Amino acid sequence: MKYLSTRGDERVTLDKALVEGIAPDGGLYMPEALPDFSPGEFDGATDIRGIAGVMLTPFFAESELEDELDGVLDETFRFPIPVTPLPGGRTSLLELYHGPTAAFKDVGARFLAATMARRPADDPGGNLRRHRRCGRCCL
Repeated sequence: MKYLSTRGDERVTLDKALVEGIAPDGGLYMPEALPDFSPGEFDGATDIRGIAGVMLTPFFAESELEDELDGVLDETFRFPIPVTPLPGGRTSLLELYHGPTAAFKDVGARFLAATMARRPADDPGGNLRRHRRCGRCCL
């Protein structure tokens, strides 16, 4: 998958978009196209980690990090994220505040840290790679 700046049309990979953060023209990187999922693609995805794997696979396609997605997800979801059914039985609440800092940002912060830690060592973002030695995310 390629990513475009919201202010231009330069196409970059996920790897470059992650390292740069902001495009050279000041725009944000957005996927060139959003994937179209069918319900059958989620067969066997019984928890949040499995659903995230199905949903994120297209975004990691053609990236140096494509083969690292499973490890990123394992690191991201190392704490329980309960799903509480609401009255009526058709809707549930995803409780994102059970992480290390008791805030919803734990999921996003751990995902980004785990992704950046897997960048190639010669990359400017590779300085986070050293945290993989401890076997857990540094956040």
